Amino acid sequence: MFERFHGAVEECFLNISYRSAPAIAELFGRLARQDGVRAQLESVQRSDEPPVIIECAGKEGHASELRRVVEEAQEAIQAEGGLCAVVTPRQRDARRLARQLEEAGLVAPTVVDGEGALPEQGVVITSLKLAKGLEFDWVIVADASARIFGDDDLARRRLYTTLSRATRRLTVLSCGPLSPWLKG
Repeated sequence: MFERFHGAVEECFLNISYRSAPAIAELFGRLARQDGVRAQLESVQRSDEPPVIIECAGKEGHASELRRVVEEAQEAIQAEGGLCAVVTPRQRDARRLARQLEEAGLVAPTVVDGEGALPEQGVVITSLKLAKGLEFDWVIVADASARIFGDDDLARRRLYTTLSRATRRLTVLSCGPLSPWLKG
């Protein structure tokens, strides 16, 4: 319709990440599509640590690994500064995770609820819905299992959004089999 009333239309694909380190952009770039074809993304940021993907066999192993990673993030952020987000699929998952971490003896990260501003540094827990449009120095994906991010297009787009919130560090955990979008 636009072409009919205003003339030719050109497409411009945005394939440069100004936010994320190259290894992180490469990972979420595998999920990006242009006309059904995998997009080729580039990054202008410096290289940092490659993404870490940890596939846990069961709930106990996953809970233990998640506690370890959050504790590592708290220590690193305290020493180096920055902001880390533990991203969960839903807000109720964020609250539940905060309770579990507190019960495990950790200082529970702040749960982002959409009210107020984000802290300038520290570790927060947020839902994907609230993380959308934000960026964090370090993102911990609480569960990137096939159960949460299946093989459909909506799951691919949600996982892309989750991964692309990270600028410098990315840790992905799964409780059970890893999402098919992250295999290989």
